Amino acid sequence: MKEKPEPQTDPVLEEIYRMKEEFNAQFNSLEELNAYLKEINAQEKARGRKYIPAPPPPPDFEERIEKAYKELGIVRKSENKVSDEQL
Repeated sequence: MKEKPEPQTDPVLEEIYRMKEEFNAQFNSLEELNAYLKEINAQEKARGRKYIPAPPPPPDFEERIEKAYKELGIVRKSENKVSDEQL
């Protein structure tokens, strides 16, 4: 009888999951995490680190998102938020 092969693991995902667990143990809310990250950002800027802004989305971004939502059956509750029930 053949043994089932060991499921493959992705080292990047494993690292992300590990970091998520550490953040969850350290912070009680998203507000606390956000404040911590803002403080780290301020420290890095004070050290002279330069930040490059993210490029703007492509012009047809909203249409592509709407098309993907329709294909997946996701309904938006408001203009800026996706329903948590649909995720």
